[in-house]
Amino acid sequence: MKIAINALGAKVGGGITYLNRLLFHLSIIDEENTYFLFVAPYNREKIITFSSARFNIINVKVKNVFHRMIYEQIAIPYLLKKLSIDIIYIPGETAPLFTKLPSIVALQNLKILMPLGLDSSLGQRTRLWLLRKLAMLSFRKAKRIIFVSQSSYKYAERILGINAHKASVIYHGIELDRFSPTRPLRIPKVLEEWVGKRKYVLFLSTLAQHKNVETLLEAYAGLDKELRSSHPLVLVGKKVQPYFSKLSQLVYKLDLNEEVLFTDEVPYEEVPSYYRGAILFVLPSFRETFGMPVLEAMASGVPVIASNIPAFSEIVGEAGLLFNPTDPDELRDKMHKVLTDQYLRDMLITKGLSKAKEFSWETTARRTLQVLNEAFEEGKR
Repeated sequence: MKIAINALGAKVGGGITYLNRLLFHLSIIDEENTYFLFVAPYNREKIITFSSARFNIINVKVKNVFHRMIYEQIAIPYLLKKLSIDIIYIPGETAPLFTKLPSIVALQNLKILMPLGLDSSLGQRTRLWLLRKLAMLSFRKAKRIIFVSQSSYKYAERILGINAHKASVIYHGIELDRFSPTRPLRIPKVLEEWVGKRKYVLFLSTLAQHKNVETLLEAYAGLDKELRSSHPLVLVGKKVQPYFSKLSQLVYKLDLNEEVLFTDEVPYEEVPSYYRGAILFVLPSFRETFGMPVLEAMASGVPVIASNIPAFSEIVGEAGLLFNPTDPDELRDKMHKVLTDQYLRDMLITKGLSKAKEFSWETTARRTLQVLNEAFEEGKR
C-alpha cells in the first residue's frame, strides 16, 4: 500500500508523542508499505526522529487552524490522487471529505464531541463548531475509527451511534526500557539547581485548562509547610495562555512561590529524567481520552494519583489512587498519605510497574497496521 498520514492536527502533548512512537515502530515492523507524511514546521522535528526510505515527508505551511482545514479539504485530496495513495490515516478527528479513498480516523480529543463552552470567546466557539462539523462528517465517512480507550469509544458511541464494525480500540503504548526505575539518567540542570536532592511532586502534561492544575495547587497548599519544603511541586509542560497567567496568580495568592517550579515544555528525550526524581505523580484532569503521563509515571516506578475520570479508571485502575477532580481536600489527603506512608508508596510502585507491562508501542503499531490493511481490503470490494 501507499499510506498517507495527515499529522497536521498534532501540536503538543500526547498527540505528538503518539505519532512519534507510532511512526517509529511502524518503520521497524512494516517492510512492505510506503508512507507519505503530511507535517508542518511546528511538529516535523518532534514527530519524525528517524530516517527511512519508505517514509516520505510532505512539508505543509499552515498559518492557523482555519488555513489547515482548507488545506485538508482542498489540497490534500488533490495530492492523494497525484501520489496514487491507496489509503489515508488521520490520527486526529477531521478527514479530507472530497476523496474516494478509504480513510481511517482516530479520536484523540474528546472535547470535539462535548458541548461548546459559553465562557469561550466567539473565535474559539467558531473554531470548535467548525472542527466538530468536520469531525462528525469524517466519522460517518471513515471505513474505520480508532479509539485509544474503551471509555472514549463508549462516550462517542452514545453521541454518534457508531457501527461496532467500524470501531477499534487501540491503546497507546510505553517503552519500558526508556521509562524505567533502574535506567541511569542525567538530572536536568533546572532540577539540579532548584530542587537539589529533594524528591518532588510532579505534574507533567500541557498546562491547559482541562488539566485542572488549580486543584493540584490548592491541594498542595493545604499540605504541612515542612512537607512542602521537603517535596516541592514541579510542573512540566507547555504554558498555554491565558490559563498559565491564572495559575501564576494562584501560586502568588497561595504563597507558593518558593515551593512551585514551572519548567515549560521539555524535549521528549528528557522526559524520563523528570519522572525519575519524583516521589509522587499527580494528574488531576477533568477530561482525557487516554492519559499517557500516568502510564509513563507508573513505568518509571513513581506512585500515581489521578482524577477518577473514566479514562484513568480504565488505564490506572487499582495501580494508583483516584480522586474527585473537583475536591482539592480529597486530593490533599491522598497526597499526604502517599508522601508520608512508605508502605503505601511501595505498594503503588509495584502495582504501577506491573500495570505498565500491559502496554506496548509495538502492539499499538501492529494493531494499527492491521486496521489499515482491513480498511484497504474493504475499499477494494
